[in-house]
Amino acid sequence: MPAPSHIISKIGDPIFAVFIGLSAAATRINREEKELGRSTQQTIDAGLRYFISLLPSYLEILINGFAEELESREITTALPRITSSRGKSPGDKKLCLVLQ
Repeated sequence: MPAPSHIISKIGDPIFAVFIGLSAAATRINREEKELGRSTQQTIDAGLRYFISLLPSYLEILINGFAEELESREITTALPRITSSRGKSPGDKKLCLVLQ
C-alpha cells in the first residue's frame, strides 16, 4: 500500500499546520512575557492593541491594492479608497473612505 500523500486532507493539512504554528508562537510569547513578570491577560491585551494598531494600514494596502488591480483591468466602476490622515495629536490617525 502506498504512503498517503496527506495526513488529514489536501485542505486540512495547511490549516492544521498554521494552527500548530500560531499555537507554538503564542505559547512562546506567553512564556517570555511571564518571565518578564506580566500576566497572560496583560500579554493578550498588548497583543490585541498591537494587532488593532496595524489593521488600518493593512486595510489601506488591501483596498488600494485591489483598486489598482481593478483599474489595471480597465474597469470603470466607482471604487472605495481608504486614505489615512493625522489627527490632532501626534500619534492619532484617522481613516477616510473616498469614492472615486
